[in-house]
Amino acid sequence: KKIYGEVWEDLSDGEDRLAMRDGVFNKSVPLNERPLPEFVGDQQPGSSPNTNPDFRQGSVTITFNITERGRVIGLELVETNPPEFTDVQRTVQREVRGRLYRPRYEEGQPVPTTEHVFTHQFYYKPTDLEERREAAAAEAAEREST
Repeated sequence: KKIYGEVWEDLSDGEDRLAMRDGVFNKSVPLNERPLPEFVGDQQPGSSPNTNPDFRQGSVTITFNITERGRVIGLELVETNPPEFTDVQRTVQREVRGRLYRPRYEEGQPVPTTEHVFTHQFYYKPTDLEERREAAAAEAAEREST
């Protein structure tokens, strides 16, 4: 916090520096961001949606708040598309919940950020989706039979 305050002060003189300060401090920035999986299933490293036309794109969108201390709170799922990829959804939620952010700054002080939107895009094969749908149908049939 002290270092950010000093940088804020250093960037507060002159129009060029003010523009740079606003660009640096007007948004929260993750400090311990671990990569999220880009592919579902057992795709090989080096897989690419550009080289394999069978890949489809999915996404998980969440919202959350960031405290003035950089902690993630109030995480909520907005959408998982396709909804069958709940494992990807849980991975994204767990990873983002564990992140620490450098908070936004206003007037040289850290401030909370509300309703921060984060979307993770991933790739899957249609067979991955079919397997999930078949498993869900089998579970539903088993619940009905008991």
